Amino acid sequence: MAGARNVYTLHDLVPLRLPRASLEDKRYYNKLIRACIAQADHLVTVSEKSRADIIELMQADPEKVSNCYQASDMPALRDPGALPNRLHKLFDLEMKGYFLFFGAIEPKKNLGRVIQAYLEADIATPLVIVGAEAWHADRELKLLGTAHGRKLPGVDRIRRIDYVPRTLLTDLLHGAKVCLFPALYEGFGLPALEALTAGVPLLSSTTGALPEVTGSAALSVDPYDIDSLVGAMRRLDTDSDLRTRLAMEGPSQAAGFSRTAFANRIGELYGKIIKL
Repeated sequence: MAGARNVYTLHDLVPLRLPRASLEDKRYYNKLIRACIAQADHLVTVSEKSRADIIELMQADPEKVSNCYQASDMPALRDPGALPNRLHKLFDLEMKGYFLFFGAIEPKKNLGRVIQAYLEADIATPLVIVGAEAWHADRELKLLGTAHGRKLPGVDRIRRIDYVPRTLLTDLLHGAKVCLFPALYEGFGLPALEALTAGVPLLSSTTGALPEVTGSAALSVDPYDIDSLVGAMRRLDTDSDLRTRLAMEGPSQAAGFSRTAFANRIGELYGKIIKL
């Protein structure tokens, strides 16, 4: 449209930061992003880490790149008092009786290491995995099969659920003892935000934008370090004081990424762009 400002939203540059962890054609992706930057009057992104990546890797003009963060569309928990019964009847799970991982099953989500660390930690608390299989899911899930010649001890404590509607995912999240999301690299990390919002103790990572999202309201470790993951899982399983502190701090941290806060940031930015 003649005279209109051209504003693009660029979530992250994970395909370029972790080129072996995603399926995209990297040359085409690089050309596409550079073309968007060349044509844009302004770029919007979702974290300071993504903003820094766009400026560093794409040589974008810092004055034309703004971080407005992001918000979640996770529905509110319905009838909280009936949640224990829903978990029992629909999933055969006990309230606060399981660890939860949810997200796409692909290399950057780090589920393979999560499973390895969980098995090494020898934790009695079950692990529930919710997510559809994506690129290289077979590699991430190999320890659940017979990759080492036989079924491994502890695998029976791990349950997989391919898909649930968002309302039931909300139930599973609120009922979890701990949420596990030590991703290798995230431009933002919605599952982390949703765990914080729900007041569920969170195991996160020190990479990408996750430290911006979680602040001190999560137990964060190097996602590549199996020993750190094992130690963090054991600690979250046994340290009730730590879980209580994280559960209390999570919603306060998440409030900075509310829908209202996001709307205010994006509205203010668009107002400035219109005046250019």
